[in-house]
Amino acid sequence: MIVAQDLLPSAVAELDLEHARALATDTGGRPFFPSSPADLEHISEEIINDIRTQYIIGYVPTGTDRNKSFHKIDVSIANDPQRQKSIAVTRLGYSTIKK
Repeated sequence: MIVAQDLLPSAVAELDLEHARALATDTGGRPFFPSSPADLEHISEEIINDIRTQYIIGYVPTGTDRNKSFHKIDVSIANDPQRQKSIAVTRLGYSTIKK
């Protein structure tokens, strides 16, 4: 999520920045706050790199897990000393819809 801070009035900006941070991290993303148009090139490169290294993991709850309304997600990556350290960026969890 890219937030253009200069477009917000200063009184509203701090609250909206906190909401932007929360929205981005809760949904598995990262917030970006460019301070000038020149920052957009670096931010774009980071977003492109993130998209190139995305994986999708599926999960279907079984048994008593189906009765929960919120399922916390905890993803970790085993480190290999021969490779660069990887970090899993995920959303906090997901909510189920009862039928």
